[in-house]
Amino acid sequence: MKNQGNTALLISISCVLIFLLYWVISIQTQAKNTKLYVEQTFSAQVNHLQHSIKRGKILFEKEPCNSCHKIRQRICFGVQLKNIRERRSKEFLVAFIRNEDSLVKIKHPEAIALKEEYKWSNGLHNRKHLSINDIEDMLNFIDFYE
Repeated sequence: MKNQGNTALLISISCVLIFLLYWVISIQTQAKNTKLYVEQTFSAQVNHLQHSIKRGKILFEKEPCNSCHKIRQRICFGVQLKNIRERRSKEFLVAFIRNEDSLVKIKHPEAIALKEEYKWSNGLHNRKHLSINDIEDMLNFIDFYE
């Protein structure tokens, strides 16, 4: 009888150990998969941002924003763009770049203030052909400009 009790105890302990071993292996596998997923996701985000910055640089020069704007300094024609997202909302920047005239027409206070400060009379920022993604690319280029 004592022998049967010991056998039952050993079988129970063996089952618990096998379960624990399986559980530890599954946790390690999940951790490796999670780490791999995080690394792949981060890598994809960095890759996307790098491409966005490159596209933004091309658009910034093509449009040609750089004829009036400098990123690190103010010139007589346009606003210094360094840290522009700290001074203006993305919504305003998109609306202003795509259709400055409509903001002036409705007397948007920021648009009127910029127009008066920089004394321009034409709608140089009426870039309706630019998508929101295009403008986001240019803003990313400005943010990460070195």
